[in-house]
Amino acid sequence: MSLQDQLPPSEETTSTSSVAPVTSAVAASDTSTVASANDKTMGMLSHLLGIFFGPLGALIIWLTQKDTSPWAGLEAKEALNFQITLLIAWAVAFALTFIVIGVFLFPVIGLLSLIFSIMGAMEANKGNHYKYPFALRLIQ
Repeated sequence: MSLQDQLPPSEETTSTSSVAPVTSAVAASDTSTVASANDKTMGMLSHLLGIFFGPLGALIIWLTQKDTSPWAGLEAKEALNFQITLLIAWAVAFALTFIVIGVFLFPVIGLLSLIFSIMGAMEANKGNHYKYPFALRLIQ
């Protein structure tokens, strides 16, 4: 029986051991991996840069971080998939401007991009993996 099993549920335990760096590839469903401060920053940037630069920011972070930091690479890949989905939505909205519907889609797409990118950045900054509610999973 471990020490944590012996404590009442209301008491918190503190660990004196240091957290080991992530060395194995992070599966898409693995949300228990501990991210370092640099990983959190890169993950947050991969979501936020999409607001200003579209998929380019997430692509650069994914290409540079996927081998050195699996957690930041996972966040960048998720942001990249979302930004590619938005790019397709922008193209469809542009095509629909010729029948006036696209004019109303532009602000909706922009607002969705802003809201979900900020939500992703906030979760990544906390060290949690953020999965967008709708995104084509083109980059595996």
